[in-house]
Amino acid sequence: MATEKENSNIDIMNPLHLHPNEGPLLLGFVTGHVTRDPTNKKKQEQWDICNSIIISWLHASMSETIKKLVLYFDNARTIWK
Repeated sequence: MATEKENSNIDIMNPLHLHPNEGPLLLGFVTGHVTRDPTNKKKQEQWDICNSIIISWLHASMSETIKKLVLYFDNARTIWK
């Protein structure tokens, strides 16, 4: 269990911080409900980071045979389909 001192090093304002309550939001990447903003550069960067994290989670849960088939897909939604 994390100590109070360890928790004080967590920057919850960092765009890379993923809180456990964001599970439904992250699921939106594979269902297609969370899409990449075509106009806002900052949101595009944040979406790309989260999408990459989810892709790595998906890859980690696949057999090597399936992973080879989707290795170069760049969208979590496409991999999920």
